[in-house]
Amino acid sequence: MTLFGQFSRPGRPGPGRGSRLWLGVALVGGAAVAGWATSLPARADGAATAAPWSARATAAFATDAARDRATGPGAGVRVKRDLRVTMRDGTRIALDVYRPDRPGRFPALYAVSPYPKDAVALPAHPVFPWRETGPIEWYVRQGFVYVLADARGSGRSEGEWRFLDALEQADLIDTIDWITRQPWSTGRLCMIGQSYYAAVQWLAARLAPPGLACIAPVDGITDPIRDGFVHGGIPTYFPAYWQAIVRHLNLQPQGFGRPRREMPFDLMHEVLARPLASPFWLERSAEPELARIEVPVLAVTTWSQLAHQLRGTLRGFEGVSGPRRLIVFDGDLLARFADPRFHRDVLLPWFERWLKDRVPDGDAGAAGNVPVRVFVRGAGRWAAFDQWPPATRTDRPLYLGGSPADAVRSLNDGALVWGADGG
Repeated sequence: MTLFGQFSRPGRPGPGRGSRLWLGVALVGGAAVAGWATSLPARADGAATAAPWSARATAAFATDAARDRATGPGAGVRVKRDLRVTMRDGTRIALDVYRPDRPGRFPALYAVSPYPKDAVALPAHPVFPWRETGPIEWYVRQGFVYVLADARGSGRSEGEWRFLDALEQADLIDTIDWITRQPWSTGRLCMIGQSYYAAVQWLAARLAPPGLACIAPVDGITDPIRDGFVHGGIPTYFPAYWQAIVRHLNLQPQGFGRPRREMPFDLMHEVLARPLASPFWLERSAEPELARIEVPVLAVTTWSQLAHQLRGTLRGFEGVSGPRRLIVFDGDLLARFADPRFHRDVLLPWFERWLKDRVPDGDAGAAGNVPVRVFVRGAGRWAAFDQWPPATRTDRPLYLGGSPADAVRSLNDGALVWGADGG
């Protein structure tokens, strides 16, 4: 949930004629709840519910045809846009399918969020922080099908978006089922993406849908309240400005040739109005059921996300029951995630291991035999561990100091010190 808070200067329109472009924010996420699996809506067909870095900014596009010319398939890539997949309650979810332009069956990568999928017409560049899908066509050229969907109530999908509610979570399972049954599919897939695209992965994996072979959440929270909305019992205003961006993308489609989408659900109101441990928030938290996740998990984050996604990623890694790997970088991951080199070195070996059965020789990044890799701040080096937290760690208490830290301008400014005497 990285806030950029950068805006175009007045009189200097961003992409799209006459439009003003804010370069605003990146994510959020959430997940679901103990006992929630039994409350999934019944399928309409009566079937049983499944068990438990990069290009410069360019102009936006005025029509679907212009969008297709700009982002149309490159060599070796075939795209089917705006397919409609019917969910168990009859709602139709819109998605695009990118696949190799050759015969055969391929494993799939699946990404979904309320950031409209049409925004992939914009470059995968940190100037567009909601472009957290990774390099789609690059993955297709590695032999994967990439399925990109609009979450319920966003983009071109029907329904109402209500931030990771039970219906949105059920959509994950139904879409995975649809992907595995397509003629181009091997029946195996992994979910992919950063931020919101990552948060939904924890939610889906705890329900163990057939065909989901692994997940790879990058900066994905597991509990929206503790990870991003209410820190230590103190509400933040992140939900308000994050949802403002989601609404902007949906209400002001920047000339992508699709209708405006109203999003009446008020996330900030829910944060302020509901008890923190209410069923409403438990429904959206994966944390109580992390132990149910048995598929292989590659959890990736950065120390720079201390205020938001770091906690959820670490808790997710610690809580799952299946094969797992943890990589903690330093610095911004948004730019890295837009660069194919990051995917080549970090995510691709993981996908090939669990979707193509390509076991690497020796140590090969995330697919190798080192469970935990973290960048050590101050030392400027990487360290490897067998577990997290490391068994060799030394725990030290921190105390409230008696003077301000001068880190913020606040009446509540305070300092933490190592000694109980204030030293």
